[in-house]
Amino acid sequence: MINVETLLKVADNSGALVCGCIKVLKISARIGAIPGQTVTVSVKKNIFKKHVTKKSKIISKGQICKALLVCSAKGLKRWGNFFFKTRMNRTY
Repeated sequence: MINVETLLKVADNSGALVCGCIKVLKISARIGAIPGQTVTVSVKKNIFKKHVTKKSKIISKGQICKALLVCSAKGLKRWGNFFFKTRMNRTY
């Protein structure tokens, strides 16, 4: 379960390394987000890119983005006793 102020690892090549969750979208914050849901995140740590031609595509520290949760440490139980268990928090 992902709640507010949870640190997340980024799994794509956007340049961000670590993000912090600001808000869980379309669900009660008391429950938390599960894999497959969208959250609003703030970039905490990024890779500095020197040779980027498009300056608008650079992800900078403090930038606010929307992210899709891919996996979580707790896992996810679905109907029919079908259980997903993953190892770490990742976002795209």
